[in-house]
Amino acid sequence: MNCEQYRAAIPAHSRGQLSPELTAQVEQHHRECGLCVGFNRTHAELLCSDFVRFLDSYVENAISHERRAIFERHMTVCPDCSAYLDSYRRTIAFSADSAQVPEDAVPEELILAILNASNAR
Repeated sequence: MNCEQYRAAIPAHSRGQLSPELTAQVEQHHRECGLCVGFNRTHAELLCSDFVRFLDSYVENAISHERRAIFERHMTVCPDCSAYLDSYRRTIAFSADSAQVPEDAVPEELILAILNASNAR
């Protein structure tokens, strides 16, 4: 069983809904994979859905030091959330860069024509 399969099986395992064979595989993976043991520990502190919900506050540094520490622990064991944060930050940077329009990017004649057309209505 790989880490992805293990993490997908955790909810059913905690509800006792796995076959004995899958239960044994989950428990063996848990014993052998330190990353998934850490994932379980930090997952109890912060679910991935909570990570996404509070991501904006985390990026803006608008959360407590304790919550920030929980976020950072979560990222050390959850590559999906870590990748999501990286993508989120790149999107913010891209949006900020694309909003920067040089003054001479739009010809003044075009701006005046648009303004004149608006005023004519």
